[in-house]
Amino acid sequence: MLQVNQQRQEIYVDIPLTTQTGKTRVKVRNTFADYGEPTATRQTPFGPNHYIEWQIGYDVTQDRINDTTLGHLQFTGANGKLKSLYELSEIVYYLKNFGAILPQQIQALSQRLAALSAMNFIDNSLHISRDMFIPRTIAGLNFYCSHINYPLAIYQFNGNLISEVIIREKQRAIGIQPMLYFCFPVANLLSTTPLIGRTANQNEHATLVINRNDANNYLKMLEIFGVLSKSHNHDILEILRII
Repeated sequence: MLQVNQQRQEIYVDIPLTTQTGKTRVKVRNTFADYGEPTATRQTPFGPNHYIEWQIGYDVTQDRINDTTLGHLQFTGANGKLKSLYELSEIVYYLKNFGAILPQQIQALSQRLAALSAMNFIDNSLHISRDMFIPRTIAGLNFYCSHINYPLAIYQFNGNLISEVIIREKQRAIGIQPMLYFCFPVANLLSTTPLIGRTANQNEHATLVINRNDANNYLKMLEIFGVLSKSHNHDILEILRII
């Protein structure tokens, strides 16, 4: 759950540094074009090329109402389920209350997203593809091998912050789904001792501090969610209406 300091107008997000199976993972890459690889933070010291990959969400269903600070703000999602603001939408809500995001910005974004046609959405613009099969012998066995290509779209914010959108097959249903990840340097985290140059302590967590200077980045990320698909667009419009 987020923590909010109304007096300082700051939002605090707890980031675990030693788990690699949750919504946040520590990864490493040397250049912008590299594919990020998970890293063992208890064995490998943090460096400038280490970053956090956060599969940030924007809503939560009623069975997880305790995970949000805004459980009383509810809307009906595109899937017909009752949902509350969560993570990204919480952040934008508080930044708007701080005055860092203006009502006219919310209104303008809502109008833009509402005017989009289905062909403008990312899930209709990027497609999974597969290369031709090529014979290959591995361990004495004859295979026909191919590569499946998952589209990846990257949006770069000011500084070293990016959003990655990847298209994959749905795990529990038919079809594809775009997934958004927010990526930022480990150096952006606040900890009791600096992270760069040392390994993580057992079960260590650090804090991402969000303030009014970050407002445009998080509003833009909400916009990116709104162009992922028709269902995302529906949800984001509902969230903007509440905000």
